[in-house]
Amino acid sequence: MDIDSKIFIAGHSGLVGSALIRLLRARGFTQVLTRTHDELELCDNAAVEDFFAQERPDAVIMAAAVNSSLAYNSTHATHAYSSNLLMGLNIISSACRHHTARLCYIGSATLYPANTLSPISETALGSGLLDAQHEMYALAKLCCARYLDACNREYGTGYFTVVPCNLYGLNDRYGPHARVIPALIEKFCSAKDQDAPFVSVWGSGKARREFLCSDDLAEAILHLMSIDLPSLPGSLINVGTGYDLSIRELALLIRKITGFSGEVVFDTTKPEGAHSRLLDISLLRNLGWQPRLSLEEGLQLTCSDYLKLDKTSAPNQNKSSGL
Repeated sequence: MDIDSKIFIAGHSGLVGSALIRLLRARGFTQVLTRTHDELELCDNAAVEDFFAQERPDAVIMAAAVNSSLAYNSTHATHAYSSNLLMGLNIISSACRHHTARLCYIGSATLYPANTLSPISETALGSGLLDAQHEMYALAKLCCARYLDACNREYGTGYFTVVPCNLYGLNDRYGPHARVIPALIEKFCSAKDQDAPFVSVWGSGKARREFLCSDDLAEAILHLMSIDLPSLPGSLINVGTGYDLSIRELALLIRKITGFSGEVVFDTTKPEGAHSRLLDISLLRNLGWQPRLSLEEGLQLTCSDYLKLDKTSAPNQNKSSGL
């Protein structure tokens, strides 16, 4: 890609999409295409086809998705499945028909089997059963990743799927369906404001997770879009940091950053997902990229961003606008 390439960011208002917009503009890209949900319904195949026929983007980054939090995926499984499946298939098929040169589909670590030992390599795809708590969301993502791989084999396209670890960052989603880091930031900041004695955290605190700032993911995607990629297993590339920590350690770190002085209580009646999910990022490192921000640096930026939000307005839930 060069700075005159026409690049469509699907889901530009979400966590990852907005990070991509910031990065592309900072690097001087002049033709960045965006559409709001009202302007383009990605679940509508005819509308997506018309968009590609009219705009003919050189590159597409598929960052649009319906909420991927554990709570949302468990209670809205049919919506999580149908919406994510339709959006992904519509974008990939239209890009293929209209000869879009490069396409990056943003997957999820939940598309790997639940019982896979960490660190998880790209070759683990399809080797076991999916996590039951994320099954429908993960199945939609898996179908789209497999479809993209089939397009590469059948039509010679150079498309790929990135599989990020747990994400957080600026413009994150807060409110009842937030993922773990924004949920904890909101809890600790609220508890500090109210001088609460404790903060309750879902699960035992023993589950281990890997976290990546959305700004680092945006840089990784742009790097991968700009180089010649080798033959990839399943057209997949893991994107992460290479290290994990327990939810207990994460909660204590966020407590320190937010300045909350109360206790942290773990609610074992609540689900916590797989015990461990750490990605093998050796392929990404061999392709010349590694993350720039430490977890503490990224959390400090995210906490500062959260404190600037207008808390009197509705929570930024972005259920169907982006990852």
